[in-house]
Amino acid sequence: EPGGQSTIRIRGGTSLNASNEPLYVIDGVPIDNSAFNPGGLSSGRNPLNFINPNDIESFTILKDASAAAIYGSRAANGVIIITTKKGKSGAPVVTYDGWVSSGSIADRIDVFNADQFREIIAAKAPKHLGRLGTSYTDWQDEIYQNAVGQNHSLTIAGGTDKFGYRASVGYQDQEGIIRTSETKRTTFSMSLNQKVLDDDLDITVNLKGSRTNDRFSPGVVGAAMEMDPTQPILDPTSPWGGYFVWKNEAGEYERQATINPVSSLNMIEEYGTSNRSIGNIQLDYKNRPIPGLSANVNLGYDVANGDRERFQPSKYFAVAADSGEIKIENYTRLSQLLETYLNYKREIIEHLEIDAVAGYSWQNFKSKYPSLRATRLTDDSYGVNNPSIANKVEVFNSVLENRLISFFGRINLNFMDRYLLTASLRGDGSTRFSPETRWGTFTSAAFAW
Repeated sequence: EPGGQSTIRIRGGTSLNASNEPLYVIDGVPIDNSAFNPGGLSSGRNPLNFINPNDIESFTILKDASAAAIYGSRAANGVIIITTKKGKSGAPVVTYDGWVSSGSIADRIDVFNADQFREIIAAKAPKHLGRLGTSYTDWQDEIYQNAVGQNHSLTIAGGTDKFGYRASVGYQDQEGIIRTSETKRTTFSMSLNQKVLDDDLDITVNLKGSRTNDRFSPGVVGAAMEMDPTQPILDPTSPWGGYFVWKNEAGEYERQATINPVSSLNMIEEYGTSNRSIGNIQLDYKNRPIPGLSANVNLGYDVANGDRERFQPSKYFAVAADSGEIKIENYTRLSQLLETYLNYKREIIEHLEIDAVAGYSWQNFKSKYPSLRATRLTDDSYGVNNPSIANKVEVFNSVLENRLISFFGRINLNFMDRYLLTASLRGDGSTRFSPETRWGTFTSAAFAW
């Protein structure tokens, strides 16, 4: 599924009912990596969809306990640190990167064709021969397609010894191998870095944004494998949109039968739009009076909003007879970050180097999930702007907010570039817990030779 949710596991799963996803940190900003997956709609989207892969400079995985512990409890599933590209000294350089792709399913489930199916029914259940059709339908052929994709990226970068810049725009259009599924994404990225105060202060600004439009396909793979290959796709006498459906002896839709997968693809429409932006400004000050000491301040944000719409016409037979449905859900998520720390790195005695960090972090999360669901019998004329004519209207609104405050410290000792000792301490306070149990302390230590 194009743009579908990815699954990354570092050292396996750590929880039975909580998330096992790692913590993602992009240019110093820990992001909300939960995919939007509203109830009753299709699967969630990849939380990293908003990044253009051409903008990524490095991809680092912190999997060892001592390395990940600097991020506290959130690092229980490991940490993935993504650093994007920055501008470099030199004349402006314009770069274009693009590709076109074609994809198809690698292998299909081996099922009986129409003649084989007739032979089996004749041998095992001859009393049902009258229910077989005269068609030769390969249902897997009807739901799959050759998926065409294209990707384009345009970048300009350059700078001087004291100033660097980089900006890029990207566009991707990717079809899925299941018909009707598609994702389109437009991205923008900008990075600026400036040195001032005799190069003692380094200012870095990062800004990324994206807009993604999705067309979701309903789950039809199982139905394509189970559907009777002797039946046609269309039935001119069918009151259910003109598609073949299984009927009982009374001529009513048989609810226990397999649903015609082609009717699901063509009659159910589900779309999603998501916008996301992440940015930060980072100040790194080198203290000359105390050699080896530097201070860092990082202010960042991560904001996302989007909506999902699903339309099921009244003639679709998967629900109660002559029942249509429209479902609209939208969401907004905002994360704000303030992080500051002191770093001291110096050789304190011969062959012994120390690298110590002490800092404070504040991050606030707020999510809002309003939704609207409207159902109306026999009539598809109702719309988003006039839900009052629907037979049933449900409106939900959920606002969630929590805050994480942390104090952390880490010390690395390097003796003769041979013996390495690391120790870290972090205290996390989360509003998800009661005041009596709000704070937790996390420690780690490691030795290497």
